[in-house]
Amino acid sequence: MSINLLPWRHEKSICAFQKSQLRILFYIALCFIFIILLKIYLLRDEKIMGLKNIALQKKTDQIVLSADNQNNTLLLNKIKLLYSKKKKAIYKNKHIETLLQSIANDLPPSVTLESLALTQHQLKIKGVSSNLADITHYSNALLLNKVGKSATTPNIHNDPQHPSDLFFTLEVVL
Repeated sequence: MSINLLPWRHEKSICAFQKSQLRILFYIALCFIFIILLKIYLLRDEKIMGLKNIALQKKTDQIVLSADNQNNTLLLNKIKLLYSKKKKAIYKNKHIETLLQSIANDLPPSVTLESLALTQHQLKIKGVSSNLADITHYSNALLLNKVGKSATTPNIHNDPQHPSDLFFTLEVVL
């Protein structure tokens, strides 16, 4: 039988552990809400672009060119160019949505994302985790799901205020 001579320290550590668990749950919920809102936004944009494309296609079909009117030909070419740009934008939005779903689905429970930066060739993820194994697991999961070609973790450090948390930066080459 052991006697705890310092119960206040034990209670303090339990309280700190519970606070960190609540913080992690809050961040996970916040990430899911962000992803859901982003998905709703992308679906709405996709629907709007689809409706505009249908209307644009109808207008394009209604245009009748006269043989001697070169302006109409130029306008038609511009309309076709805009139509192809909109198709590319829809494809890009679907690709980004798939990418964000993969990022969210691969996220271990102990990893909390703080920021995402997406460029044409690179994805930069900053986050917090309670252990190094989950960061490595997350990096490998992103590669297994073909989110990117390679992943590096150039920065992992502890914060003096939160010594149990590992702050990391993950760079994924797309």
